[in-house]
Amino acid sequence: MGADSHGQYHQFLNQLQKAVKEKDKKSVAAMVDYPITVTVSHKATDIADSHAFVKAYDSVFTDRLVNIILHQTYAGLFVNSTGVMVGPQGELWFSGLCTVKDCSRFDIKIMQINN
Repeated sequence: MGADSHGQYHQFLNQLQKAVKEKDKKSVAAMVDYPITVTVSHKATDIADSHAFVKAYDSVFTDRLVNIILHQTYAGLFVNSTGVMVGPQGELWFSGLCTVKDCSRFDIKIMQINN
């Protein structure tokens, strides 16, 4: 996750929860690493960019997924080498992506959505 990065991950979760609660599709779309393959109802769907993500938002962010995200606590997150897992069955994963060679700087992005 990076040295002393807990605050950044906590802030990312808070921002995600706020955007999802407010149904701010563009803000959520800006938090995603593209291209992304999302799984909805056991079907994989490729999403190339934020424009396509906003169009698909309502089918991806179902009431169930929204509920899981809104009720996720920071202390209850599961973390491994894949990233940070939201939800009891890995419904959403986010992780840091290095922006410089030594990974001293990174952007946190949503990497997987398994709805």
